[in-house]
Amino acid sequence: MENQKKSNNHLKHWEAPLDRTVEDAYQEHLRRRASKGKTISFGWRPLMVSVASAAAVILAVIMIWPDKPLIQQMAAFGETKVVVLPDGSKVTLSPGSEVQYASDFQDERTIEMKGMCYFDVIPGSRFSVVTAMGVVDVLGTTFDVLQRDTLLNVGCYTGKVRVTSGNQKVELLPGSSAHKEGKQLIVQEMQSETPSWTDGLLLFEDVPASMVIDELERQFGLTIQADEAFKRKKYTGSFRNDNLEDALQSVLLPLGATYVVHGKTIEVRP
Repeated sequence: MENQKKSNNHLKHWEAPLDRTVEDAYQEHLRRRASKGKTISFGWRPLMVSVASAAAVILAVIMIWPDKPLIQQMAAFGETKVVVLPDGSKVTLSPGSEVQYASDFQDERTIEMKGMCYFDVIPGSRFSVVTAMGVVDVLGTTFDVLQRDTLLNVGCYTGKVRVTSGNQKVELLPGSSAHKEGKQLIVQEMQSETPSWTDGLLLFEDVPASMVIDELERQFGLTIQADEAFKRKKYTGSFRNDNLEDALQSVLLPLGATYVVHGKTIEVRP
């Protein structure tokens, strides 16, 4: 508890150095992590977001990350993985997702993630999920986080969570979600009491086909070839991750495309 107070006081008076670029801040973050143990590159794209927002998140990670060896967990394409954290909390990783945390996680519960994860948090000290687009803080609850490139979406199913992105903060109660839209965090109601993807159902509403193609590749561990014009089409619908043929038809046919299967490569023909 005393260490946590010291950390919080330190953060309270800390300000991001405005004379440093996002890239410099990120490189320092990587160097400091490398000195603490093995690392995994998460492929962040800080230049795709605003300088102020990205610098705030990246430099905050530098300041709060525990000075202990790091543990990495990754779900391969085609695999959903459940990880039990040292404090007994659980995180479910969707295919292609990654998390890492310090070996003394139970003392300072901070976890870094990329991809799509569902968290079932044991009540206790502050629990922070750090992403390239924002930070989610919670005491004890169930929630999921989706963060890829400039996309951030957080859904709260029990308890309460706080989402911080740049200079914005929102608090979510059960049945509500927040997503980053441009520079704004938008709060809205959810229709489901649990995340559908943990039951194998992936839902999409008015998203570029490229996003759906990427998810098909992660869920089934394959490569999909499509031209840029097709990837820009908008898609609303769903697919299940237990049958490749059904999933391809659920996504590609409504978009007016056919496809040819070459082993683990799918060729899309508009």
